[in-house]
Amino acid sequence: MKRFYFITLLALFCLNAKAQWNYYCYFDTYFNGGTWGYYGYFQDADFITKDTGIYSFGYQCSPSMSSPCHTNAVKKTCDGGNTWSSTLFGGDVYSSFTACAIRKQKTFYVVLNNYNYPSGYSTTLFKSPNGGLTWNSMYSNGNSSMSLPTGSDSSHFYFLRSHYLCKYKNGILDDSYLDVASMSPYELFFPDSIIGYMSASSSGKISLIFKTTDGGANWDTVYYSPLRNIGKMYFVDPNIGYALCDSGKMIKTINGGANWQNLSLGTTTKLHSVFFINDSVGFAAGDSGVIIRTTNGGQNWSKDITGITTSFTKIFFVSDSIGFALTGQTLYVTNLNWHTGIWEIYDNSKKQINIYPNPNEGKCDITVPNDFLQEKNLVLSIYDNTGRLIQQTKVEMNEDKIKLNLEAEAKGIYQVTLSDKTKTYSGKIIFE
Repeated sequence: MKRFYFITLLALFCLNAKAQWNYYCYFDTYFNGGTWGYYGYFQDADFITKDTGIYSFGYQCSPSMSSPCHTNAVKKTCDGGNTWSSTLFGGDVYSSFTACAIRKQKTFYVVLNNYNYPSGYSTTLFKSPNGGLTWNSMYSNGNSSMSLPTGSDSSHFYFLRSHYLCKYKNGILDDSYLDVASMSPYELFFPDSIIGYMSASSSGKISLIFKTTDGGANWDTVYYSPLRNIGKMYFVDPNIGYALCDSGKMIKTINGGANWQNLSLGTTTKLHSVFFINDSVGFAAGDSGVIIRTTNGGQNWSKDITGITTSFTKIFFVSDSIGFALTGQTLYVTNLNWHTGIWEIYDNSKKQINIYPNPNEGKCDITVPNDFLQEKNLVLSIYDNTGRLIQQTKVEMNEDKIKLNLEAEAKGIYQVTLSDKTKTYSGKIIFE
């Protein structure tokens, strides 16, 4: 009885608390070629702890536009985004990395899908068990693309390759485990090593969910709605799961797909990602800077405070308290303090720059961090609340502060970064 009373109080605290998401880091896509430089395009990012993460981007690796060279890179950090180093390269102009993590084993995976005309797709799966420091090529295929792995154990997981379900178990990979072409698969989610779910298309919509209880050998239909498009799925365990649908809708099962409940989210915004810490506390993120949360298994939802209007594409937690949300090339963070039920900002002071006065009327000074005082090639970048770059200048240090003037811009919140291409400091300007 006491335990139930405590959980009820905790849920009430969390529902009434104002959730906050704060700027965490910006993923720079600048490639330094020595005598020239090139800004590439961001691809994906993921973290396994609050300090250890990776991101990928593509870029032109030659200054010659007549015979350009293109490739992709993965960078890693182990100090919360203070410094980044490149650890993996691959692909050419029509290729990209996507990233994911099996966080229980602190393991990163990236998939390099490469397209060459006229030969078609080729793909490579890489694994890093040490926070992105080194990468092992686990699998390559010369004629198809593949999805990211899914599973709860790095020794036993699944992925889709073209129209095949592929299975990896204890060092053995079967890349033609089951032909699922007739099922028109879209996405896989395995909450454990045996039970899994797969969304699939029918009549032009992603309207089906299949389930396996024998490690992918056989699949049964557990959900079908011809008028709905099913988006991202998330299963807390083999029985409790959620799936996003069109126009801010979500469905839930608590009995392994035998029955599904329509959830009222309080928004019609299109949602792109869903994540649950446990069977009670969960989040969904989508267009227009919207993040919603629940503390009672989806029965009630409330909007978090994000302060931005761009679309979130991914939301995930690396622990019971630290969560990340990705929008464009920018990562936001929140810290849930379970003792008080209050959302608190993650302590990002170690890489924050001091801006004063703040708020201001368009003019302010930036105090340069001590380890940048002798740098000659700093780059100052300012972004509006949609993530658009509005100013970028090279800075040569001759004093300990930088003067900024934003009077020509609209009033609002701006993100500022100061970088030497190895280390980046960041801050927020409030122009009132």
